[in-house]
Amino acid sequence: MWLSRDPDNAKRAGLMSQGEYGPRVAVPRILKLLDKHALKATFFIPGWIAEKYPEMVRRIHSAGHEIGHHGYIHEWIPYDMPIEKEKQILEKGLSPLLELAGEKPLGYRSPAGEFSVNTFDLLLEYGFIYESTLMNDEIPYVLKQKAGRSLLEIPFHWVLDDAPFFNWTLRYHNMKTMASPSAVYELWRSEFDGFYREGRCYVLTMHPQIIGRPSRVQMLDRLISYIKKRPDVWLARLVDVANHWIKTQI
Repeated sequence: MWLSRDPDNAKRAGLMSQGEYGPRVAVPRILKLLDKHALKATFFIPGWIAEKYPEMVRRIHSAGHEIGHHGYIHEWIPYDMPIEKEKQILEKGLSPLLELAGEKPLGYRSPAGEFSVNTFDLLLEYGFIYESTLMNDEIPYVLKQKAGRSLLEIPFHWVLDDAPFFNWTLRYHNMKTMASPSAVYELWRSEFDGFYREGRCYVLTMHPQIIGRPSRVQMLDRLISYIKKRPDVWLARLVDVANHWIKTQI
């Protein structure tokens, strides 16, 4: 993320250490939590991260979790990006994931939440079956169809993302404060209750370097325990949701 905004950030050890915390400390803690609850999750991993931390990727994959595409260095994709440049980014991000996991990712999440005029066609061309970035619904739907193939959208929303509540930078320290895990727990639990009553698709979006602090993982443990107590709830990887939806709804 930091490199995509400014390549010179690679020289800033303090800044880069925030990202390093994810693979070094947070991912093992998160994997331990998922194992405790016998859950399989989806990890969207930039290609650069996969190259730098290959053992982390292998560990995630060997535990049965899904690995999705998330750009190469978390690039912003402007609407008018040339198609050849976007292809380059897609392929550069795909290559290490394919090499380390031994299978092509089927899911995509835009690193910055934006797309070019060509993105959806390219995702179909490269064999993706779903993407999960847009915020215009609460259940999956067909985003694009071409040549008999469908690209599914699995929507998310900022209210179920950890970044708005916990992300903090020195540059903008006067603009926001970090939320307490207990406050976020109440919000995410209330969102789940509403989704549960209406039969919606509840997509939590988290970043290891953000959610992976001990107090926040404890909050997540509490939330998962709460959700698991409800009948008729399916906690699944996004690829499993996509395959089920394609098989039963299209």
